[in-house]
Amino acid sequence: MEAFRPESDNAEGLNSDRHTRRGRARQRYMARQSRRGQARVLPQRPLKVEIGESIFSRAADSAVVIADAVQDRLRRLSWRSLRSQGLVIVPVLIGLVLLFTTLSAYSSGKVVAGVSVGGVSVAGMTEQEAAEALKRAWRDVQVTLREGERSWSVRASELGFRLDAAASARHAVTYGREQGGLGAMIGAAVRGVNLEPVVDLDLSVARDTLIRIAGQANVPARNATVRLQGVVVTHIPAQPGSRLNIGELLPMLASDPAGVVAKGTIDLPMNPVPPLIVDATPLVEYAQALLERDLVLEAYDPVADESRRYSIPPEEWGKWLDTQLVYHETGPRLYLSVAAAPVRAFLEQQAQALPEPLTLDLGDGVRAIQQAVANGSLNTWVTVRYEPYIYTVGRGETAYGISRTTGIPFYLIEQANPDRDLSELYVGDTIVIPSRDSLLPLRPVRNKRIVVDLSDQYLWAFENGQVVYEWPISSGIASAPTATGVFQILSHAETARGSSYTLCDANTCGQWVMSWFMGIYEAVPGLMNGFHGAVELPNGRYLGDGQVGRPFTFGCIMSQDDNAYKLYTWAEEGVIVEIRQ
Repeated sequence: MEAFRPESDNAEGLNSDRHTRRGRARQRYMARQSRRGQARVLPQRPLKVEIGESIFSRAADSAVVIADAVQDRLRRLSWRSLRSQGLVIVPVLIGLVLLFTTLSAYSSGKVVAGVSVGGVSVAGMTEQEAAEALKRAWRDVQVTLREGERSWSVRASELGFRLDAAASARHAVTYGREQGGLGAMIGAAVRGVNLEPVVDLDLSVARDTLIRIAGQANVPARNATVRLQGVVVTHIPAQPGSRLNIGELLPMLASDPAGVVAKGTIDLPMNPVPPLIVDATPLVEYAQALLERDLVLEAYDPVADESRRYSIPPEEWGKWLDTQLVYHETGPRLYLSVAAAPVRAFLEQQAQALPEPLTLDLGDGVRAIQQAVANGSLNTWVTVRYEPYIYTVGRGETAYGISRTTGIPFYLIEQANPDRDLSELYVGDTIVIPSRDSLLPLRPVRNKRIVVDLSDQYLWAFENGQVVYEWPISSGIASAPTATGVFQILSHAETARGSSYTLCDANTCGQWVMSWFMGIYEAVPGLMNGFHGAVELPNGRYLGDGQVGRPFTFGCIMSQDDNAYKLYTWAEEGVIVEIRQ
């Protein structure tokens, strides 16, 4: 048992040490409690002051007092209490930093902490710096215009909004001073504040931009119409449109420019636009009826008095169809129309198959087909025209003789060959014969034709292939012959005057008076030959003593007065006149 004594002695020593340590811990505890009691006694400096001029003059001292107190408190905190109270100390420290920063900004005349203008932070800036920062940011400010699912982004400045950067910066600097005081300043530092910029609106700029945007925003109304696909006709229903109401939008923008820019979006006010044609079913029925028939086109040659016939199936001419809106006094109406381009292409193809110098009057043909479809007849014709061609001179031919042979007045041949001396022509020479179209400028009247035979001195008038009038006439004398060829009625005059060198003396030239005159061609520029009745000479007598049946005139074709009147009232302008030798 002796061996455990030392162990028993050691136990007593340990108990003694344990009591000693406990005593020392108690002393330390008491000391801490004493220090805590002393720490509760703060320096006698007031932390609460009245709002006014004194608060900012004593702000630095207050900040120092608070900082000293916190520092003293931290020195006396144990690690255990520091850990338990850390969640309180950290916010206090952050608050002190914000307060110090805010007071520093205030004392320097800058924008206090936490202040933004229109989303742009200007905290800590001078008034001039804030104004420049706002100007830079304003360049990129955009406003979104919305209409349903559609939208357009536009710079605020393009829409007429103008930022007053100086006034906006001044507003920021005075916040927490003239505006809101200490409470506003502290609130801005803790929570932040976003001030509304000072913005106005230039109405003229806004109006011009909205007019431009309206071109994209407006939705035109769609009229009811038909879709034509070959021989298939489909009804397309009407659809209303919309138009931007600029008159309503401008006052809305002007009432609160800053608020509109802050919001960033503008819902466009739109007015409905009703369609002009709400039902096109009658046109569908009309088109379907037409597309059951062929389009019949004849190419009419007024010189030869012959026609070529083309029968175009609906599968082909139906591709030319379109619609056209026509405005009448009673309102708009929708019609079938024919597109010019495919018709012209078809006519050009047919013209290439004609023998030279024949061709087709393309413009005349397009108009004729369009009119035929519009009136539903589907039967029409196009005029055959003549191109200039090269004539080879034969044995014994003269330019004047070639004029009589071709039916082209001599002066027109001269004009077509300006570099040739037509008085000297030799066998094998070539000259240009101008187009006959210069003698037939009007669309021919197809169902009427006047034929004059110079050898028999006789006239026939045909309508629809039947003779309606015939009688003797008098043509030009040998020194002033009537031209041969194919012409047409160009003008009407109940009374006309003419003259000849044979009626001239040393001082004056006499004139004759003709009744029921119809011009048909120019013998020379400015001198028209044509049909007429009796000719009263300057001496009161009548040319040929009022008789007809042999050449009496100076190139015209004279009938007895009553017959001339019949022809005058029957033959409208455009009627073809064929004069044979």
